[in-house]
Amino acid sequence: MTTYGVISTGFLVKPMSVIIDEITTEMHDTISQSLDLSATEPMGQTIGILSDKIHQLWEVAEETYKSAYPDSASDSALDEVASINAINRPAAAASTVTLDQLFLATGTTIPVDTEVRIGDTGAVFKTLVEVSNATGVDATVSTTAESSDTGAVQGLSGTIDTIVNAITGWSAAAALTNNTAETYNFSTARTLFVEIDEGDEQQITFSPPDFVAPASATAAEIAAVLDNDLTGGSAAAVGTKVRIYSDTEGEGSAIQVTGGSANSYLDFSTALIKGFNSADAVLGNDEMTDPSFRQYRIEVLRRPGAGTAASILSNVRAVEDVTKAIILENWTMDDPDFWGLPAKSFEVLAVGGTGADIAQAIFDKKDAGIEPHGDLSESIADSEGTNHTIKYSRPTEVDLYVIVSLKVDLSLYPTDGDDQVEEVITTYGTGLAIGHDSVASKIASLIMDSETGVAGVIDVSSVLQGVSDPPTSSGNFPIARTEIAMFDTSRITVSAVSGSLEDV
Repeated sequence: MTTYGVISTGFLVKPMSVIIDEITTEMHDTISQSLDLSATEPMGQTIGILSDKIHQLWEVAEETYKSAYPDSASDSALDEVASINAINRPAAAASTVTLDQLFLATGTTIPVDTEVRIGDTGAVFKTLVEVSNATGVDATVSTTAESSDTGAVQGLSGTIDTIVNAITGWSAAAALTNNTAETYNFSTARTLFVEIDEGDEQQITFSPPDFVAPASATAAEIAAVLDNDLTGGSAAAVGTKVRIYSDTEGEGSAIQVTGGSANSYLDFSTALIKGFNSADAVLGNDEMTDPSFRQYRIEVLRRPGAGTAASILSNVRAVEDVTKAIILENWTMDDPDFWGLPAKSFEVLAVGGTGADIAQAIFDKKDAGIEPHGDLSESIADSEGTNHTIKYSRPTEVDLYVIVSLKVDLSLYPTDGDDQVEEVITTYGTGLAIGHDSVASKIASLIMDSETGVAGVIDVSSVLQGVSDPPTSSGNFPIARTEIAMFDTSRITVSAVSGSLEDV
């Protein structure tokens, strides 16, 4: 006879068919063998209803049994099991971004919790720190913000460009101030090339007659020429410097000085000025999933141990704001080993977190007499007040440039398809661990994937990667064990051309 419930191999639910058979047998034995208990008769239907309810109770009992074990518990039950060891599921976190291109009139303040967003309908970010312009002239200021929603909310460079909470003296029009103050030598004709809202390149010519004293032209005179000749933009003197403005507010507003002999004197940045953020947001995270939480619980339980590489690494990964970490270990007498570690030493490489917290986490778990190696160090006091130098390292950041060439069906490819492709690539880069190569075929597959990819992409013709612009390597880009690949949309170029499946 089969035993159900808690058995040696776990929990066995009594099947519906067995429940029906048991009730049917008991009714025949107890009441009458002549009872018609077929499924089409009222008594048989009653047995079916009762059996279903009893089976549901068995399923509840199984879930209750599973909820006592971390490998089978889920959701709140898993939280309760983990809490026995005082382990809590890490909460969801918002994405954070530096808004370093906020143009404010003098005396203007942007308070905490002021909202900006991506375009008219995109993700919203709220300022975390109050920022003011107290310079006495109109100027660009910087503050930090986080997404209103938690999770991996994308804020690609130049896309956070719209003011939700209007404030007098704060403009969402792109603007650029030159770096060299007046006066300027324009005794001969000079040109400046400017693009407004990423449109056609405009050539502005400065001639000596434009100035009262051409060899010492003022910011106001330069601005007057620009203001008269620019299409879609304007210019004004800001103190002793020149500032160029787009006439467009918010989405689509952009300024870029692309060159010209005049810029040898004016010294405008040639970077594209677009939106409030010149770099991508640091992605947040959703609440940890059950599988990830189970692994996290195991790592936390390792921390009470000391000396092992797993224990040290687990303790470092638990440090606030540490997002990635690895540990290299030389347990031989080779001095140094392949990674440059002295004999009997280890090296922790971590992304994020403060140096002091990382060093403390290392010190708390390392074996006595074993040297922590690294490029950076902190002084950590032991229980007796004696200071110890604890070394660690940061992985070398490898800023990758990427050019992706696509064939697309223009009837399906979104108007912001290039931006979506850039987002796919940066999301891939965010997930790369320390020391992992950037794989060209993986980038291509993610772009074309039905879930992660972009509609209308027929083929990824090439993926070029490199550390210089333009990149030329068509294969995987190698990343050393002590390096980490870094991606940013400002270094990604998407080239999409119309095509069809017949072209592939």
